Amino acid sequence: MGNLLGRGFGKGFVAGGVLGVSIGIAAFALVPALVLAMLSLGVGLWFYRKIAFEAKTIRDVGQ
Repeated sequence: MGNLLGRGFGKGFVAGGVLGVSIGIAAFALVPALVLAMLSLGVGLWFYRKIAFEAKTIRDVGQ
């Protein structure tokens, strides 16, 4: 009985460890991905604003 319980606990412990590690890896991989996404979004918005401003300036000069 104790042996069965021990084996079940061992399996649970291993499964928990694997799950914990995979969650850790996912979080570790997710943070840089999020930072990169935010950076690219910021750069994209900056470029968009710059291009929009340039276009407006060109339009104003053209008139």
